[in-house]
Amino acid sequence: MIENGQDVAASWLGKYKTGFQIAAIIPLTLHYSYLGINFDFIGQFFLYGALIYTLWSGLDYFSMPENI
Repeated sequence: MIENGQDVAASWLGKYKTGFQIAAIIPLTLHYSYLGINFDFIGQFFLYGALIYTLWSGLDYFSMPENI
């Protein structure tokens, strides 16, 4: 792709998806409530956010004519 002059940089959607995945890992490993904070709920919130960004970035990728 680089030889043809096409851009191979990650889109902002993919970067947000990765951020949500990373933000979900720590609360999901704690899993239980500590100090009155429900870490499982927080982790699932970020995980579902990552799912939404994954679907959105996939649709965006396949809808771009240069990626087909």
